[in-house]
Amino acid sequence: MKYSLLVALVIFVSVGMAGSDIGYKTDYNWQYIPLQGGIVPCIVANPTDADRAIALSFNNSWKTNDGENWSKHSLGGIYNNGDVLYLPSGNLLYFCSDTIFLSYDDGNTLNEVFLASGNIRTTSRNVSDTVLVATSNRIYITEDGGFVWDSISVPFSWIDYLEFAPGNDSIIYMATYDFNDTTYIRVSNDKGSSWNTVYTFENVEVQDIEINPFDPNEVFISTGIDNSDGLVYTNDGFVSANVFQQIMAPNDVEFLSNDTIIVASSFPVGVLMGVRSLGSWNFYVLDSLTPSLTFAISGNTIYCGTNTGIMKSIDGGHTWQVKETGLYAVFEGEIAPPHSHLINNKMYISGYYGNALYKTQDGGQTWTKSYIPGIVQVFDIDASASNPDIVYIVAGGGEYIGASVYAHNIYFSPDGGNTIIPMDTISAGNIDNYAWKNVIHVSPTDQNLILVAIDDDTLDMWYYARSTDGGQTFSILNQAEDIYRDIIGTDTVFISADSFVISSYDMGNTYNVVDHIGNRYVTSMDYSPQLGKLIYSYYTNVSGINSYCVSYDLNTGNIDTIYTDNYYFYGASVNPDGSVFLSGAYAGEFIFVKIDTSVYVDTTDFYMQTIESDTDKVIAISPGGIYISTDPVTGMKEKSGAVLNKKVLSWNMKENKLLINGNLDNFTFEIYTLDGRRILKKKYKVGTESIKLNGLVSGVYYVRIEDKNKRLFQKKIVVLK
Repeated sequence: MKYSLLVALVIFVSVGMAGSDIGYKTDYNWQYIPLQGGIVPCIVANPTDADRAIALSFNNSWKTNDGENWSKHSLGGIYNNGDVLYLPSGNLLYFCSDTIFLSYDDGNTLNEVFLASGNIRTTSRNVSDTVLVATSNRIYITEDGGFVWDSISVPFSWIDYLEFAPGNDSIIYMATYDFNDTTYIRVSNDKGSSWNTVYTFENVEVQDIEINPFDPNEVFISTGIDNSDGLVYTNDGFVSANVFQQIMAPNDVEFLSNDTIIVASSFPVGVLMGVRSLGSWNFYVLDSLTPSLTFAISGNTIYCGTNTGIMKSIDGGHTWQVKETGLYAVFEGEIAPPHSHLINNKMYISGYYGNALYKTQDGGQTWTKSYIPGIVQVFDIDASASNPDIVYIVAGGGEYIGASVYAHNIYFSPDGGNTIIPMDTISAGNIDNYAWKNVIHVSPTDQNLILVAIDDDTLDMWYYARSTDGGQTFSILNQAEDIYRDIIGTDTVFISADSFVISSYDMGNTYNVVDHIGNRYVTSMDYSPQLGKLIYSYYTNVSGINSYCVSYDLNTGNIDTIYTDNYYFYGASVNPDGSVFLSGAYAGEFIFVKIDTSVYVDTTDFYMQTIESDTDKVIAISPGGIYISTDPVTGMKEKSGAVLNKKVLSWNMKENKLLINGNLDNFTFEIYTLDGRRILKKKYKVGTESIKLNGLVSGVYYVRIEDKNKRLFQKKIVVLK
């Protein structure tokens, strides 16, 4: 299966303080609370030992030696241009950017065997000593398990997927893209010397090409969830083709026998089996727990990477169990996972992908995980401020009723997520042109009164709308070409868009513009009804990145900029004591800011995608789990008065040398990978002017220096060899 990166936001280097405030370095203590699960777009199983498998999430890699328990692997994730493939011998090929490695011990030790001319875009997935990899305008092939590679020139610059017929590598199927939103299925019968176009798609990205190992003319093509064309099928080499429309979002197909396949599907949600009877394929659902992405087969054992974790079958796919102990890949690749606000120590979080719902009732110390039936993607969650057991979820989901499919967009729970009820129904004929609701807010005084933001792709317009019957019907209140980002508040609400913030004192019936910030972008917002204070942050790229945090006092009408910086602020929270918290990121550097009578800055090793606070704690949602700190609320402030300075370090890429532009006292030097793993820690003496880093492989890293005065310096570097 080919995995597409649905979300690819680069997180971003200099700290500037508002007004005359000084930003003091702070070391808050953060407690890590891991959450199990996460997106697994790639998984492979050792063909010689079904208990050994490797999974790739977006930022990390994971391994199991017993088929049950997972631990973090040293390989990179999908965002590191990583891919893995087991060979029949149990050896492993690891693909990273333009380099191919061979491993004899499940990837623990890597031996470089080949350097391609350009980044590897996709690889064949057959378990075979023959392997194909594609770069721009070129295919590389090995027929001896990775030791020797030959090159085949092809006239296609963008290759999305390729596969060869099992047992016959002269027959190759390929999906190519021409940048005009057209994808072509090409076939070669002479090992890539010539190609024929046999099928085309518009606005479709091919996720998988599966060739029958008993008949190379029988092929299934999975077209994923975005603009899906369903499951495309041919039994004559694309002389003719038809589409199984009932499988609306297939991601991966595997032949179990000549007449049996399994399908990993986003919708219908789960794992399906296809059985050929009297020449026709019939499909039925084996497991409907969660949207499924990809399979790995070793004998009678099958692993399934899903949008919420990993499942496993030991009976050839007929029954499935969740097997994800130790897999902490949640929220990877997501800027701000959908979540409710922290209310009376209760909070709900879901990944944007999939249907997992995490719930805490003790302020984030412990979490339970459940699955929302039929949901494919969650857009937003809100709980009533007066009763956090009243929960609304806006999502993309649906169900089959008989032979017809019906979609749902609004879900409601009266009991804290234990029971979840779809509140609206969209018939099959209206799904394609349906304007999906993406943001939601529920009134604390009336559980049936909600506001939503609606994205109308057809008209390229956004609306916010109001429902008085729990989401069954809506009235449009306002529209704009700007994206409506968030709705917060009580019955007094605030709505942020790309370039303005509006307020309403009657749940959206009437409204006023609080601030029109022009060609800038609101990134976070929070409101304290006790204080009558709204805070919001925005940034502009005019003359570089400039971010601002603004306070709006409803009692006086004053609007004041309380903090400026060069970080993007993705999290904002105003505490009942009046202090303001921000989480920021830029170029792989991460900060947490507390603003009260002064400004205190904590540089962190982890990215806070969003934050919540109450009277005794701050909760940060981060890739891989939750971080909690009581320090910012209970009064811990600066450890030293050292102002952060980011101009000390510079990088000489040609010589792979870090230059230190200043006479630092004795300092500690550290190197981190993109996913936050520290790979080097070393102490240097005063007077060190440069550090050579020749031992690093090609890639992107973060370097970090802290001197004995607690001054911190960080920089993103790119190593090329």
